[in-house]
Amino acid sequence: MSYYPSEIHFIFELELQARRYFPKATFYLEVNIAPDDGSKTLHFIVKHHWETSVQEANEQMEKFTNEWYLHNMDRAEDLFIINRFSEKPEE
Repeated sequence: MSYYPSEIHFIFELELQARRYFPKATFYLEVNIAPDDGSKTLHFIVKHHWETSVQEANEQMEKFTNEWYLHNMDRAEDLFIINRFSEKPEE
């Protein structure tokens, strides 16, 4: 996994677009390294606010995928988008 400037720009664009579809979420990148061969994969994590329901998150992801990601995903082949949820803060 090595990234070129066009792919780096794609990641920044991805975050800007994701903010439109996931207004309560936060985002970060995570690199996973396979223990068997050392190969790396880059994950763009969408961390949903704890108040976001699973149904709402799935609807947001489907809309994002259909309206933007499917038209642009070929620009960063090794990038995976993953949904996660934050936990409700303790009172």
